[in-house]
Amino acid sequence: MATLDGLYRRTLFDTSHGVEKPRAIVLDPSKGLMFWSDWGKNAKIESSGLDGHEKVTIVSSDLFWPNGLSLDLRNKKLYILDGYLSTISSCNYDGTDLRVIKTSRDTLQQAFALTLYGNTLYWGSWRQHTLFSMDVGSGNTQSLYKRKGAMMRERMMGLRVM
Repeated sequence: MATLDGLYRRTLFDTSHGVEKPRAIVLDPSKGLMFWSDWGKNAKIESSGLDGHEKVTIVSSDLFWPNGLSLDLRNKKLYILDGYLSTISSCNYDGTDLRVIKTSRDTLQQAFALTLYGNTLYWGSWRQHTLFSMDVGSGNTQSLYKRKGAMMRERMMGLRVM
């Protein structure tokens, strides 16, 4: 954590706080919350206040490679992308109502990076070298872009729709 000018930096969590292999992080500034995924020995999704207080594990089952997280700020939902299980799940901010909303070896195998824009989720697949989208309401999925040639050696590490 730091001020916008980079001063007053402070580490909120490290391995002594039970964070082993952090992967994705998302924030809800209006609620003062942050969420992150951890690839550690026991994969999990955790949350805390933006100041690091009140750290809790909200999802600790049905996870293996939680590569991507995204928030629906309006409906207070967390979306979780698991690149090993080839799933997208959703839950409430406290981890309740956890449900798998998409399973697909074709579009979600080794999936990485997840973002929500409007009612559409977007993610990339390292296996398919493709950017995908899915309408959250209908579940309809489509391929938006496929990398070819030399670019296939490069892997997407993040994704944002603005």
